[in-house]
Amino acid sequence: MHLRRKPGTRTTLRETEARFNLITQSLKDYILILDPHGRIVFINRTPAGVAPERAVGAHFTSGLIPEAGAVARQLFQECIESGRQASYTAPGVRLDGTPGWFEVRLEPVLAEGRVQSVVVLAVDRTEAWAAEEKLRCLTEELEERVRERTGQLEASNKELEDLTYAVAHDLRSPLRGIDGFSEVLLEDYQDRMDERGRHYLRRIRHGAQRMGLLMESLLNLSRLNRGELDPVAVDVSRMSREILDDLARGEPERRVAVSIQPGLRVRADHRMLRVVLENLLGNAWKFSATRAEARIEVGAAAAPDGTGAVCIRDNGVGFDMAFAGKLFGSFQRLHADLDFPGLGMGLAMAQRILHRHGGQAWATAEPDRGAAFFFSLPA
Repeated sequence: MHLRRKPGTRTTLRETEARFNLITQSLKDYILILDPHGRIVFINRTPAGVAPERAVGAHFTSGLIPEAGAVARQLFQECIESGRQASYTAPGVRLDGTPGWFEVRLEPVLAEGRVQSVVVLAVDRTEAWAAEEKLRCLTEELEERVRERTGQLEASNKELEDLTYAVAHDLRSPLRGIDGFSEVLLEDYQDRMDERGRHYLRRIRHGAQRMGLLMESLLNLSRLNRGELDPVAVDVSRMSREILDDLARGEPERRVAVSIQPGLRVRADHRMLRVVLENLLGNAWKFSATRAEARIEVGAAAAPDGTGAVCIRDNGVGFDMAFAGKLFGSFQRLHADLDFPGLGMGLAMAQRILHRHGGQAWATAEPDRGAAFFFSLPA
């Protein structure tokens, strides 16, 4: 099948050339056609101040600095000899006459197995690279600021930990003195005091003893950030069984149904993970004490990010999730001391240990319907 042109639609070679020039001159990039010797046969546009007739016939590296010209000549020669395309980056003159940077691609045109000419596309990347360089500098500046702030924060935390340790350590001695002298007064001088005086002394002793326990908790919390971690494979199932057996021996009159999923393993510091489990299982044991048939379960679960986690569930008194934000804070308690004694430090210590390992802890509960505490550690 042959297509015939309608009368008057024939396109002359001159018209085709004019259209080609119009298209190429509208581009922002340089397009050159070189002969096998590297001389410019065609160029679509020339930089400001350079006449097109001066460019045609000149070697395409004539406007480059010596270092860039040497690289361009070498790649051009390899393109001619191999018949394969080549590319490089080089400084050059932009259309407005200002210096810039270009991505240059050499594409050989083959005929009868030989390179007859080379098409060169030089893309102006000056503004893009300037933006990338600015972004790189800003990123480096931001990273440096983050390093400085992190260092300041670590130093402040270290000072605070040292202060906490020193205060807690130094206050224990006067507290022991207050408790001891109060005990002496109660024993040796009780016949010289009325009941109100003895009541006040007993309250002083109770307050001193409680403050001593708080100081000891602060020391323990401070110690969690001291020393190196020694991660090993830990059998969570076995450790949980040992802890719950110890709790049962302490309260043999309690009836607690225990279910522990076998084969639970994590990688963590053995000593510190035991502190985590002692606090979580101790909470489950304590807050299920009001149940005639208490239940405690230890099993596998899924973390919010899809990784594995350990769940410790009980059917105890639970708590209102509206106050869940206070759970892992130091000295935070959601239940009255008279109902469930404690200092409110166990969960804070557990979370501190998990954070040191790169893990996390969270909980779900309903009032009077039990609670479930979860923790996950990196694989």
